[in-house]
Amino acid sequence: MRWTKARRTRTYRIAELEETTELWVTSEDGRHGTKSRRLATFTNPDDVAPFLRTVEQDLRAGGWLEDDI
Repeated sequence: MRWTKARRTRTYRIAELEETTELWVTSEDGRHGTKSRRLATFTNPDDVAPFLRTVEQDLRAGGWLEDDI
């Protein structure tokens, strides 16, 4: 998932590990560069989709637009 707002971009990616799944976000801002951080760690794969829906709702509410690259 990639989202944009003004000159900022947030890219969300999932990393599947042996026993967990991690959600990472990379933020890009022309003034502050690029930063990545782990947003969440899941031990149950069924928890990922509902969490992503919540993230999407929060982004839309905050004025972010999905970027269909």
